[in-house]
Amino acid sequence: TYGILRRGLVAARDRSEARALRGGVVAEAAERLEKTRKSARKWRSPSIKWARLIAIVTASYRRSGKAMKRARVTGQAATLHRWRKELKTLWYQLRLARPLTTGVAPLIAQLNRLETALGDDHNLVVLGATLRGCRDLRSMRAEMRQIDRLAARMRQPLRRRAFALGRRLHVRKPEAFAHWLRASLKQARPQQTAA
Repeated sequence: TYGILRRGLVAARDRSEARALRGGVVAEAAERLEKTRKSARKWRSPSIKWARLIAIVTASYRRSGKAMKRARVTGQAATLHRWRKELKTLWYQLRLARPLTTGVAPLIAQLNRLETALGDDHNLVVLGATLRGCRDLRSMRAEMRQIDRLAARMRQPLRRRAFALGRRLHVRKPEAFAHWLRASLKQARPQQTAA
């Protein structure tokens, strides 16, 4: 069964790659990336005031908390994926702010663990959808149902872990988070403008 599933997935991947190559999508993407790479050398990033940095990161924290609540209520893969995207934004922002702060590293590590759990859940959802959409596997309905059941069982502990981590992460209200972030910034570099 595994061999048949693998062959079906590989065949689907190969068809997608061939379509992308025939359609010029790969060449166009490579050209755009090269153009962007060259222009990135000229990019200038304006400085940002501490208050604005705190407001931006706090807004991401708030959106992540709201997305977590929606995901918990619905339990749908799409809302969990939206939560993951909000969480990644917060994670990226805190990673950028890390050199300017003290005490943020444990939160960044916690965000990474949470993002990994949500990412593994999403990968299982995508795998199931990919298998169901693979025309070479349509004759294997019983095996596909078995894989769906197995994936659902695997997602349960991932989701429990994600919500437990999320509750710990969002234990502070956004205003308290902003206060904590402000304090960590002041300890790191008082009276300066963030890079």
